[in-house]
Amino acid sequence: MKKKILTIVLIISFLKVGAQTSAFKSIDSLLQIGRYQKALVQLQKREPSFKTNVKTATVYAMVDDYKKASKYYEKALLLKDDYSAKIKLGKSYQQEKKLKKAIVVFEDVLKKDSENLLISYQVGKLYLQTKQATKAVKLFKKLISVDKNNANYNYQLGVAYAMLRKRNLKINSFLAAYKNDDTHIKAIYQLAMAYTFLRDKDSAAIFIDKGIKVNPNHIKLNKLKINNLYRQKDYLPAIALLEKIDTLEPKEQYTKKMLGRCFLKLKDYGKAKENFKEALAIDKTDFKSYTYLGDIHFAEKDYRAARFNYWF
Repeated sequence: MKKKILTIVLIISFLKVGAQTSAFKSIDSLLQIGRYQKALVQLQKREPSFKTNVKTATVYAMVDDYKKASKYYEKALLLKDDYSAKIKLGKSYQQEKKLKKAIVVFEDVLKKDSENLLISYQVGKLYLQTKQATKAVKLFKKLISVDKNNANYNYQLGVAYAMLRKRNLKINSFLAAYKNDDTHIKAIYQLAMAYTFLRDKDSAAIFIDKGIKVNPNHIKLNKLKINNLYRQKDYLPAIALLEKIDTLEPKEQYTKKMLGRCFLKLKDYGKAKENFKEALAIDKTDFKSYTYLGDIHFAEKDYRAARFNYWF
């Protein structure tokens, strides 16, 4: 008798599992052809379980509804402490910009699996986003000890040192990133900026040129190059670069103003006026452009127009 009861129980369990498997296959088939709303309807009809909650969360994440995705991942984790679901919840919190919640979830993952370098890297970046630079330094140092050839680890460590205002350590970290990857444009730009602030013209020029070689359309590096050319009185090459970035980012106040200044130095007053006026159309509070226009009118002996612009 007991054997018969056990057999019946096993058969029922088997049929139940089979039915669940069939249902989830049907839901997966709907998702493969983009019928996510129908898939959600089917999931809502089923008895809530860890699996249905995770699947529902996954569907919402697929359509970028991370608020609902997080809600269902939370429900799933109340039913079962699952490694994969926890990571997905952390990523969903990131998408929601709930950075502190994401940190808590990911830190819990790392307590149980400290060797997950991908999650460690995410936590390090989250520390930076939440202004926890000291924690970020500690974590990125640990990551570098595991993989010293990863340029991104060194770069993020440099960002953390920058937050802590540790100039030399910042530069050393960006140099280490560059050493590991000489096309790491973010590290190159930071080095160009750092040496510019230190007034180390030669080092700054080296990294500005390296960066533009890697990415010729990098706006910020081109601006640094333009500023250097202007200071060196190389106005024609500066104009060429300005006209290039003007095609990449049209109607920028910096570009129009610098074009005006270069043409003014070349005494091409017509083009200088044209660009200063365009700069003022973008920013009417830029009093320096009015002064430049006054200088042009003064050079042209139009003293009335010069006085008018000087008044601003």
